[in-house]
Amino acid sequence: MVLDRSSGRATVTPSTPNVRYPSAMSKNDLQKIRVAAADKEDVEFELDRAELVLQEAVAEALIHGEDITVVAEVAELPIEDVAKLAAQEARPDSVLPF
Repeated sequence: MVLDRSSGRATVTPSTPNVRYPSAMSKNDLQKIRVAAADKEDVEFELDRAELVLQEAVAEALIHGEDITVVAEVAELPIEDVAKLAAQEARPDSVLPF
């Protein structure tokens, strides 16, 4: 905060940290970013796939007559989510692994 003695007003001026910004990123920096972004996308894809496989496995177990409470416990899902899956019809286009 800076006090202007002539007007008696205080003004706030942002402080500038002593940070050095490089003039340009190297090719190595850009490659690291590309690899990290691709890795993140791959993990997100695998997570989405795992979610679908779990949902399908839960639905299949319910179709085979397994107890909904047991399925919810084993799947580590709230029973409400398992009940929603039970209400859905099984899809013919399986995402389960071969």
